[in-house]
Amino acid sequence: MNTVPTQADFQDAHLSLTGEEQKYREKLQEYSETRFNNTDLVYPWSFETVPGFFKQADDKTNDMEFDYLQEGFGKLKPWEQVQKEIEQLNANASENEVYKIIFCGRHGQGYHNVIVSKYGYEEWDKKWHSLTKDGDITYAPDPELTSLGIEQAKANNEAWKREIKAGCPIPTKFYSSPLKRSCYTLLYTWDGIPQKNPPVITETIRETMGLNLCDKRSSRQTIKDRFGPHGFIIDDLVTERDDLYLNVYREKLHEHAIRVNSFLQSVFDQDWNPDECKVDKKSALENSYVSTTTHAGCIRAFILVVGHRRFTIPTGGMIPLVVKATRRV
Repeated sequence: MNTVPTQADFQDAHLSLTGEEQKYREKLQEYSETRFNNTDLVYPWSFETVPGFFKQADDKTNDMEFDYLQEGFGKLKPWEQVQKEIEQLNANASENEVYKIIFCGRHGQGYHNVIVSKYGYEEWDKKWHSLTKDGDITYAPDPELTSLGIEQAKANNEAWKREIKAGCPIPTKFYSSPLKRSCYTLLYTWDGIPQKNPPVITETIRETMGLNLCDKRSSRQTIKDRFGPHGFIIDDLVTERDDLYLNVYREKLHEHAIRVNSFLQSVFDQDWNPDECKVDKKSALENSYVSTTTHAGCIRAFILVVGHRRFTIPTGGMIPLVVKATRRV
C-alpha cells in the first residue's frame, strides 16, 4: 500500500501558524514554576529529540516522498543496534534522564478526511466543518474509519509483524485518543501482536479540540461499551460528556502542545522514584518503547514539544520519535 502523503497531509504538518510555536515556548516558560498542591512541579520534565536513529529526523529526508512502510519505519541501523543503543543510553544516563522511542501513529482515513479531500480546506473551513453529513456521507461527530482507513491500519499490522521479525521491539505501553477512528486504528494495527499492557484511552492526546464537529468524541459510556470488551482502559480524565469540545472556539497549537506536554510528563513520571528522587533504571529500561495512536494535529504537537523537525504524516501513517527527557531536581 502506498503511504506517501497528500497535499492535505502536508498542510496539516507545515501550515504556518503565526507565532504559535514561539508562544508554546513562552507559555511553557511561564508555567515552569507551577506546582501541584503537594508542591511538586507540574512540568518537571524537558524534552528533546535524539538524532541518528531514524531518517525522519534528518533534514535531508523529503517528507513528501518518504514511505515509512517501504523504509523499515525509517531506521538508520538494524533493530538490534537500535535496541542496544537505547539500552546503553538509559543505563549510562544521569539519575534524572530517560530515553524512549515513541511510535506516533496517525489514525487511518476517516469519513471526515474524505470530505476534506472532496471539497478542499477552504470549503471545509467555511461550511462542512460544523455539519454532520453532506448528503452522501455521514462524517461527524466522531466519524468511523473508511474501508481504506481499515486497510491502512491492516497494512501497519503487516509492517509491524515484519519489523518485529527483524528485531523491532514491541512497545510496552499503548495509548490512544478517545476518538473511535484512533481506537479502531490501534485495534487493527496491533491485532495478533502480543501486548504486555492494555491500551489506555486518554484525553490528553486527542485531536485539536473545538469547531470541527468531527473532533467531538462519544460519551464515556459509549467508549466503554465499544472498546472495553477489547481490553481498553479509559483514564479518569475522560468524563461522561465531552465538556472539552466547544463549537465556538478551536484550540490553538500552543494550547495543544501544552496538553501533549502534560501527557509526556505523565509517561516519563512513571519511571521516576519520588522517594529516592531519581529515575528507576529498571522501569526506564523495561519501558523504553511507547505507542500512541492519535491524529495529524496531535502529532504536530508532539513534534513541537520534543523539538523534532516538522514532518508530514499521511493518514494511517506513523513516525518514531527518539526522545530524551530530563527532570529538574
